[in-house]
Amino acid sequence: FFILLNVMVYWLLGQSLKPMGSVLQAINRMKDSDFSVRLPAFGLPEFHQIGQSFNRMATSLETSTEESRRLALVVKQTGDAIMMHGRDGNISRWNPAAEKLFGYAAADIMGKSAALLMPKGREHELKRNLVMIADRRLIENVETQRITRGGRVLDVVLSAAPLIDPHENKVIGEICTMRDVTERKRMEEAERELEESRQLTQIIQHHIEEERRSMGVWGLPADPRP
Repeated sequence: FFILLNVMVYWLLGQSLKPMGSVLQAINRMKDSDFSVRLPAFGLPEFHQIGQSFNRMATSLETSTEESRRLALVVKQTGDAIMMHGRDGNISRWNPAAEKLFGYAAADIMGKSAALLMPKGREHELKRNLVMIADRRLIENVETQRITRGGRVLDVVLSAAPLIDPHENKVIGEICTMRDVTERKRMEEAERELEESRQLTQIIQHHIEEERRSMGVWGLPADPRP
C-alpha cells in the first residue's frame, strides 16, 4: 500500500510540475534573445498566472527591441549627421552620415570633444549649447559652421535635444543633428550678388537716361555711346 501510495504521489507531483519544463525552455530561448517565445495556457492557476506574466514581459521586450532596431536603422541610413555627446561634450555616438560629412571614422572620434569640429572663433558655441541642454532647452535649426577633418569649413543647420535618463530623470547628454547647407548658402549668395548687379545696372541705366534727357533740354547732342 505504501509503495503504491508513493508511486501515486510522485506521479501527481510529476504531472503538476510538468509545466516547469516549458517554462525553463522558454526562459532559455529568451536568454538567447528570442523574444517571440510564448507560454501556453496552463491548467493550474499558479502556472497560468506565471505564463501570463511571462507572455506580457516577452511582448514588451519584443516591442522594445523592434523599436530600437528601427531607430538604429533610421540613425544609420539618414542623410543627416547625427552624434551624441555626454555632458562633458565628448562624442559617444557617430553615424555614417557624420563620417561622410566630416571625414572622421567613428573609431577616430569617439570619446573626443565636439570642440574638434568647431572653426576658430566659434569655440564658445559648444559651452553655450551644453548649458542650454542642461536646462532642458531645445536648439532648433540654428545656422552655424563646422570644420571637417581636412580643414574645410562647412555651413550647417544644427538642431539638438537633451538626452534624459528615464530612471533618474536627469540630463545625461545631448543628441545633435547637422545638415550641410554649404551649397545652398553659395547659391543664395550668388543669387544675392546677381540681384545686386541687376539693381546696379538699372541705376546706371537710369542715370544715363536722365543725362540724355538733360542734354536734349539744353540743345546739346546726346552722347551716341550706350
